Amino acid sequence: MDKNWILLIIPIYAKVSNIVKRLKELEVKNSRLKKMYADERLMSQIRLEALEGKL
Repeated sequence: MDKNWILLIIPIYAKVSNIVKRLKELEVKNSRLKKMYADERLMSQIRLEALEGKL
């Protein structure tokens, strides 16, 4: 078996590994941003209801 294919696979594996790591980081960040957005929407809704005298 030719060993040159291993030399080709290693950099590809490293790139894929880095991409997967970055994807996981972005998923965590996205989750935090979604929670922040939901919290802000809730606070906005509470303020709006308070201004309208519903509370």
